[in-house]
Amino acid sequence: MMRRNIIFVQVFLLLTYLALTDALEVYVKETAVIETDHNLWKPSNAIQFSDTTFCFQTINSTFESSGSSEQLLCSFNKGSTFVIVNSSLPFCGSGGIVSDGQLYCMHEKVSRKKDSLLVYSTVVFSLQNETVVGKLSPQEVSFQPKHNIIPKEIKFNGDVQYILSEGFYGMTATVIDSSNFECPYFFKSMNGFNWTMVEPLPFNRSDVMYLQIQGDSKIAVVAKNNNNYCKVTSGDMGKSWSSIEYLNTTSPPFSVAFPSNVVAEYALSNHTPGELAFFSPLSPKNASRSFVKFSNFNQDVFNESDSSTEKSISTSYYVVSAQVSSMPLQLIVIYDEFNQGKFLLRSTLIEINDSEEKQHFEEQLIEASKKKEMEKVMNQRLKQERLRKEWKRQEIIKEAGERRRRMFAEFDRPYIDRALENMKRDKEFIVVRQVKGEFIDLESDTL
Repeated sequence: MMRRNIIFVQVFLLLTYLALTDALEVYVKETAVIETDHNLWKPSNAIQFSDTTFCFQTINSTFESSGSSEQLLCSFNKGSTFVIVNSSLPFCGSGGIVSDGQLYCMHEKVSRKKDSLLVYSTVVFSLQNETVVGKLSPQEVSFQPKHNIIPKEIKFNGDVQYILSEGFYGMTATVIDSSNFECPYFFKSMNGFNWTMVEPLPFNRSDVMYLQIQGDSKIAVVAKNNNNYCKVTSGDMGKSWSSIEYLNTTSPPFSVAFPSNVVAEYALSNHTPGELAFFSPLSPKNASRSFVKFSNFNQDVFNESDSSTEKSISTSYYVVSAQVSSMPLQLIVIYDEFNQGKFLLRSTLIEINDSEEKQHFEEQLIEASKKKEMEKVMNQRLKQERLRKEWKRQEIIKEAGERRRRMFAEFDRPYIDRALENMKRDKEFIVVRQVKGEFIDLESDTL
């Protein structure tokens, strides 16, 4: 088992705290070396099974040239210790579906003839006795075609995220049609296993895609093509996308949206490489920001006005994270460093004080609830007013109809009397009346 040696924070981490308001506060609690017998680096593809358990993939630089260099690391105690987990089945990490504390990875396409659904079998990874065990699962994952787009297969080169604020899963993947044309798509699912195509992503092609939640009903997708990264965003959950923004980042991104609408972002914008940014939703927007930098370690606390030369160390800038506590709100981040001819993995525990943001969010919920109740009362009043006006309109129509019938009866009385007199003689009741246009419809009713 690997252990974490706690190191004095200021030596290895550079924390910039910019507080333009008294709101969001970010603290580095401790940093530690994850001791291993391997040269592990490039942490990526993290997945969280529970509040205590998370896993991520690394590269074993010792075997990197042989092609079998991926190594899975897991912690079952909120990052206090880490273990290497081996599996003969491919581990999909953030590209899989987390449901009921288990990770489902797409496996093989299932042949179907009766419908147009594209179906894949799955491999499920579960927690057992402080390890992760993978096995074939009977659970299938289906994809519903969109309009005339019938995918031949799907390349799972993207991410899956559960979007808590919207109550559904989102996925990025590449659709391959019958002519082998590839098109990146955004998918949506209510349960994680039955998917529908929403809209194509505006990338020509991508090697890997990363779906990120940016809070306030906003999502982003970062695409990597060769060693270049670019990003698009959507404010309506994938129904439309922004134009492409090219990034100067050199590593995969991640974001964490907390219940208070505070968002932690890494490699999602053209800031300094290795910069983890925390954004507050308080007005003015992003008034409070904090930065944790995973380079330039051997410096004092850095201010934006500081023009001193920063000393850099070798790092891949690959960073993963997991939330390990909600009270207090704590985030653990894992990153690498090249030191004395060897790669090291480090973990850093970050604590976020978002009490003002929580209060602001709760006030917004109360305000929204009051507004909804007022709208409900107003709609009820409007409905009652519409019913009153409709009743009044019907009464006017009814009164007008009765008035016309009375006028017609007065107009028709002489002709009826004459017909009654003639009936005594002719034994037939025949009404001969003058035609008057305004009473034609009433004349037919008397026949």
